[in-house]
Amino acid sequence: MNIFTRTNDDDLLKYMDESEREAFSQVNEIITYKRDDIIIKAGARDRDIYIIIKGTVLVTLGEEHTKMTIKLGEQDLLGEINFVLPVRRSATVVASTEVTLLKYDYNKTMEFLAQNLTIAAKFFAALNDVLAMKLVRTTQKQKAHLENNLPD
Repeated sequence: MNIFTRTNDDDLLKYMDESEREAFSQVNEIITYKRDDIIIKAGARDRDIYIIIKGTVLVTLGEEHTKMTIKLGEQDLLGEINFVLPVRRSATVVASTEVTLLKYDYNKTMEFLAQNLTIAAKFFAALNDVLAMKLVRTTQKQKAHLENNLPD
């Protein structure tokens, strides 16, 4: 039996069945931010991960937030790199509208996963997929950028 079969549309919980998602929901909380509220601050050391339920956010990278800005919306994840690696946050995330997030506190989540190894395997497999797809998209964008700037 393959436990890594997609069962729903949630990228982070896609391999969990309904009862596993219900059990896992005990480690999340719903948080609402007003427009212009800072959700994640570059340089912070927290490791929580978020899923956008409703609304949009702006993710900015670089000093003075000038290097790159990305707009994210419903079902997008925030903080997945810091969940895996204990590094400082690389971006600032600001609510561009009122935004509702599902927050997975790092410590609570890891404690739960340590007691539920099948759910942990499914969670980390899905998280791996999310990170791999972001890398693929970034590589494709970089390749397209390079191809467009090459002389004939």
